[in-house]
Amino acid sequence: MRNKLFFLIPMCVAALAFAPFGDGTEMAQTTAHVPDPDAAEMTVKLSADAMPLYTKRPDTKAAGDLSYIAGWELTGNNWNFGGFSGLLVSNDEKKLIALSDKGYWLTASLNITSYVQPLYAGVIRHAGTANKENKETFYDAESLTEYNGGFLIGAENNNRLLFTPSVSEPLVLSPLNDLVDLSGLSNNNGIEAMTTTPQGEIWMFAENSRNAQGNQPAWKIVNGKADKLLFHAPKNFSPTDAAALADGSLLILMRKYSALEGVAMKLLHIPRANLEKPILEGIELAHLTGSEANIDNMEGLDIVLRPDGSYHIYMMSDDNFNIFQRTILLLFSWQPPQLSQ
Repeated sequence: MRNKLFFLIPMCVAALAFAPFGDGTEMAQTTAHVPDPDAAEMTVKLSADAMPLYTKRPDTKAAGDLSYIAGWELTGNNWNFGGFSGLLVSNDEKKLIALSDKGYWLTASLNITSYVQPLYAGVIRHAGTANKENKETFYDAESLTEYNGGFLIGAENNNRLLFTPSVSEPLVLSPLNDLVDLSGLSNNNGIEAMTTTPQGEIWMFAENSRNAQGNQPAWKIVNGKADKLLFHAPKNFSPTDAAALADGSLLILMRKYSALEGVAMKLLHIPRANLEKPILEGIELAHLTGSEANIDNMEGLDIVLRPDGSYHIYMMSDDNFNIFQRTILLLFSWQPPQLSQ
């Protein structure tokens, strides 16, 4: 397992490697090649290094209200491996799907009982588009959710919603674009977090664009109608992904980056009752910093309901195709408070 290099190199080098832009909550990306929409799917050899949550306290499992199960630093022998911003895990926890901000799908078999190799049989495939558009910015996927038998994707740079019936079919513009006005969002502050509830609602959260009161745009789409709401995010933290519980409440993954302090993450729970309010606000479940925990730029989130009513919580990092960052997969357990009373 590699050490977290950006805390070991001189601060001036770290600042260059992670130089923030815009509002300072996004990390700089190194440029990969322009994707080829016609590229065939490619097998990828996946490697995983198991790691404790806390480097200096390897036996500690508690992370706020969460309990750490396992975590791995992932690598793949393919130029297009990395940059994953969207994450989905099957209900039987045997399959993982991730989508990168360069427009590449990763599909892999999952075995969370194997601490040596949790992911195997990996395939990398470019998403492609129906019109064969070959512009790198078209594929800047930042959020992902299952929808209408396929996948709904939030893309930055010319902010829009994309849809595909499967990972092997091209992306098309979603009709939902007609319901949601994203024109007020800057190129790097698009729909970063998105999820679909069992009740049939789509919830979307902008990365930033917060007002003077610290509130930023959010939307609920249901029954062909979109309501624009406000989300009160913790100071200096931005949403990076969302997941819906069985009762329709939400988990929101949050990310902070500072050239001086490094990375940090929070996980919030927005109870169902709070989703009926005009300003959404969550309850903190966990807060981790890169100075003490094995985290990186955490951008992917999904959950799986367990037979006992608890949840497995998966988180994945976007390494921005940057040699100083890592692709990390973390697995936690969480039992909602009503089940512990």
